[in-house]
Amino acid sequence: MIEDIADKMYEFITSKGAECIQNLKEQYNNQIILYGIIKRFGEGDYFNQEYRSMPYVDYKDIILQIPEDKLLPTLTSKEICEIIHEVIGLSFIGDNNLIDNITEIITA
Repeated sequence: MIEDIADKMYEFITSKGAECIQNLKEQYNNQIILYGIIKRFGEGDYFNQEYRSMPYVDYKDIILQIPEDKLLPTLTSKEICEIIHEVIGLSFIGDNNLIDNITEIITA
């Protein structure tokens, strides 16, 4: 079974060019970082104490679908807040003011 997986990985890698592999490698970097931040916040003590009335829902797939150019480190916190506000609203179910607060905390 391991040989089968190794063969499939080798086939995949050799069928792609170096640029394509680099793009695949970098495709989810910022999205994964954002996902990790949101997940840690949603499962953390601060959230559980301050926002105990709000449930946290793990929407990894939705976060990973945010286009890479929308999560550039060169964007301001305000711009990132606007971009991820909808995802935060899905992940943390509650009052819009609380969603705004959480969005600002996550992007700070």
